Amino acid sequence: MAKLVFKVTNVFENKDSLWITTDKPGSNGHLSDMMIELKTPNGKTIKVNSRTLHVNRGQDERDHNYTISVDRIDSNNQPFSKQDVPINTEIWLPIN
Repeated sequence: MAKLVFKVTNVFENKDSLWITTDKPGSNGHLSDMMIELKTPNGKTIKVNSRTLHVNRGQDERDHNYTISVDRIDSNNQPFSKQDVPINTEIWLPIN
């Protein structure tokens, strides 16, 4: 079982990770160091480890959309890139 928490609004790519901006404000660290699922509009699911991304946003970060960092290697040790995570990809949090 999983819970839909965000939708992707933008993706930035660097050497080791993707930085994903979401459609909702929130505190950085909310999804840090846990497995999440990226469900693309075409039905593909990518399971990845999220990492803490510290962004200085001033006094009240609740006014800024949430940004997460994910490894560019999925749970099956397969690489993926920005092109694999289009806008409107859903971010799901598995619930045990």
